[in-house]
Parts: sequence; structure tokens; C-alpha cells
Amino acid sequence: MKKHPRSHSPLHCPPLGAAIALALTAASAEAATLIADGVTCSLIDALTAANTDAKAGGCPKGNGADTVELTADVTLTAINNEIDGFNGLPSVMSTITLNGQGHTIARSSAEGTPDFRLLHIADTGKLVLKQVTLQHGLPTFGNYLREISG
Repeated sequence: MKKHPRSHSPLHCPPLGAAIALALTAASAEAATLIADGVTCSLIDALTAANTDAKAGGCPKGNGADTVELTADVTLTAINNEIDGFNGLPSVMSTITLNGQGHTIARSSAEGTPDFRLLHIADTGKLVLKQVTLQHGLPTFGNYLREISG
């Protein structure tokens, strides 16, 4: 009996080979979930990692449209940047979902804390807020949030 020249191995089967390549591509393109615990990975570093798709502080690198999850309340005491005004957190320059899991992000009300807004969203950014309370930020410095949902 003459053996067929084409192998019947699953790796040589074009539809299956294409499906495997597609699955590997999809797996490598998955967005990152960054856990902002305030110890290993701060919220500032998590937002920076999500924006840059690079490691920041103790946070792993982001990957495309990322999710940042809070595991504790965050109190901001200083200005992080001055993009379009004074901001307590890095400007959102990519697509980020901020899942507060019931926690609060607040500007400190202690005497001597400078005035700043909590969040700024750049023209290239999109921010979705879920289960987070924002307190004591000042909306009078620069643009207001472009999108809030959830």
C-alpha cells in the first residue's frame, strides 16, 4: 500500500494549524490585570504600567487595554503631574478599567496637601471606573473626566 505523501499529523493539517496559531496570537494579546495593593504595586505605578505596557515600580507590565484592581483605599498627598492642570494620578493615556472593588481614592484632606484633581484622561485615553469612590479631588483644575461608567 502506497503511503500518502501528506502527513496526517495535526500540526500539518492547515485548518488546525491555523486555529493553533490564532489561539497563540490571542493568548499573547490578552490585556493585563494589575493588582494595586499599595505595598508591592501602588496605584500610581499600576496606571503607569498600564499606560506604557512596561513594568513600573513593583507592578508587572501592562498589555493593551488593561484592568487595574484596587485591594485597599488610596490616599493621595502630592501632585503626580501637571498635564492640563494638577493631577494626583498619572494621566490616563490608554484604555484602562479601574476596578475599585468597593475601595476609595481620595485626595488627603490634611493641612498642607496641595490642590489637585484625582484623574486626568488624555485625548488618547479611555477610563472605565467600577465600584470605586472618588473623594476630595478638585474638578476646577483642567478638563473634567471624559467618560465614567459602571
